[in-house]
Amino acid sequence: KQVWLAQNLNYDYQEKSSTDMARSYCYDNRLENCSIYGRLYSLSAVSKKLCPDGWHVPSKTDFEILLSYVGGEYSAAIQKLKSNNGWDGTDDYGFSVIPAGDRHEDGVYGGLGHVFGLHSSTFDDEYEAVFYWDDITGIGFDYSHGNDFGRSVRCVKD
Repeated sequence: KQVWLAQNLNYDYQEKSSTDMARSYCYDNRLENCSIYGRLYSLSAVSKKLCPDGWHVPSKTDFEILLSYVGGEYSAAIQKLKSNNGWDGTDDYGFSVIPAGDRHEDGVYGGLGHVFGLHSSTFDDEYEAVFYWDDITGIGFDYSHGNDFGRSVRCVKD
């Protein structure tokens, strides 16, 4: 029922205004990391037109449909979605989740090699539901940590 991009979005987005800090980042500000992991996007950028025409930033429901399709139970399902290149996934569906890390609001990068977080378009009050995995703590859905916190984006077909 769904068609997803098989890699993290790598679209350079920069929009600075007095009220908006919508932008994308390369991990550690190194362009070669964008080539490997895709870009990390601020929460403001998620509300912009990041995905190609006919595609959108997935909602929490889109992620739940995906997880249900690949096995339902979060821990088992995530193993099937994780790349077998870069960490211990089986990548049964070609989704190829890679541990791209994230960017904190203070500009510090972390988690490369053991964390991924994919933005969603779902907000609960002021917070965004984030599809998230950390090899140390697990976690299914987390919530955004501020407007300039950078995470990866995957697009799903309309």
